[in-house]
Amino acid sequence: MDGVGKTFWPTITSYGMIPAAEKDAKEEGRASDAAAKETAASRVTDANKKLDKQLVYIQPRGQNFSDWHNFAVNMGYDEAPRGAITFTFDQAGTWRVKDFAVVCMTPQSLREQVPRLLQTQLKQVDLHKNPISFATGKITGEIASPGEQILTFNLPYAEGWKLKIDGKNTDLFHVNVMFMGALLQEGAHQIELTYMTPGLYPGMLISIFALVLMILCRCLRMRTGAKDQRCAKNSGTF
Repeated sequence: MDGVGKTFWPTITSYGMIPAAEKDAKEEGRASDAAAKETAASRVTDANKKLDKQLVYIQPRGQNFSDWHNFAVNMGYDEAPRGAITFTFDQAGTWRVKDFAVVCMTPQSLREQVPRLLQTQLKQVDLHKNPISFATGKITGEIASPGEQILTFNLPYAEGWKLKIDGKNTDLFHVNVMFMGALLQEGAHQIELTYMTPGLYPGMLISIFALVLMILCRCLRMRTGAKDQRCAKNSGTF
């Protein structure tokens, strides 16, 4: 649960780093080094030499390409001001950096906000576990929100999840890069989160139809075979 507005959320969770299209090889006489390799990396450092992290971007031609363009970097904590943050690319080429944001939060503000956020969390949680497999496809609970907030679930975003707030279908969206969240209005609410494998019901109907068709074909073949045997027997005794 977090009090950050929905429109501001993406700017504090990630920034995009997308390599520009390589220049025409005929014009340049050769393909750029950045596009010739499967991966491209950048190193993030600061002026105080306390930060040194690497971001790896897998090119579309790479074997493990996942179309992942957004990255978040934890800059850590430093009492002294940081004069600059430097990005160093390991390959020559042209890069575009967009939606870049730096968010600073002091430990004091964290200590003040954490207790407030803990007061607004899902209560009376029921996982509805299967008594045999202990698996669950449904989560219910209650929550009281002091204002418009974002309800976050510590569950990876997936198309099969459906959310109902007070019995009404509510849209889910990505939060914290890979998890699920929904917009929550002020007041007390009943939460119901359910999961259904996409295409499960159509797949079951197709399987049942195929089974019935197979049984009908088998019965028809058996009936036709018995009829042929009777005909052969009658023709032999004539």
